Amino acid sequence: MLAWAALTGLDAMGSFWFLITKWATQNDDEYTFYNDYALSELDGLQVTTIFVYFMFTTLSTVGLGDYNPKSEIERLIICLILMLGVTCFAYIMS
Repeated sequence: MLAWAALTGLDAMGSFWFLITKWATQNDDEYTFYNDYALSELDGLQVTTIFVYFMFTTLSTVGLGDYNPKSEIERLIICLILMLGVTCFAYIMS
């Protein structure tokens, strides 16, 4: 049950991240997460897998570095998401 809730939360955060990156991308020449990883050329399952993986590594504060934010607005949003991950982890551990 806990694993299902975690996957659902990761999917929701990944969907939020997808909307932010797509919104932050005004044209095809910008250096953003959406353009750099060519997400417009991938199918839905591939995009979902990338975003769930990205959120898992971000929220667990592992941050492997294979996917990372590119623009300033993306970095700001990820800082907030990282703070959420650290807060949840601290709450669980206390």
